[in-house]
Amino acid sequence: MPLLQVWHRRQFKEDKNEVVYGKDCKKLNFLIEEAVYRDMEILIAVGKRSRFVNDALRMELEAVRRKVAVEKLIDATSKIRRVSNTDIAERLAMDPRKHR
Repeated sequence: MPLLQVWHRRQFKEDKNEVVYGKDCKKLNFLIEEAVYRDMEILIAVGKRSRFVNDALRMELEAVRRKVAVEKLIDATSKIRRVSNTDIAERLAMDPRKHR
């Protein structure tokens, strides 16, 4: 497995593919599969790989955040008392002046 160095200190200008070092970035070292590395080496141009990896990680992290949020919602809804439409109609009928 190759060691992929991701230079998170690099920031790219939108109009040019210049690399600009910024304060909001971190340098990370981590391992990826050899086949993934070869594909990235072939498909992603030098100078654009850090941005590519950063964007891919951002998308994956957002998916994880959504999954956690859905799990919390499911857990929360399982703990509340369920109310039927009939119950709601009966409560509204108790004092119709408040609900017009």
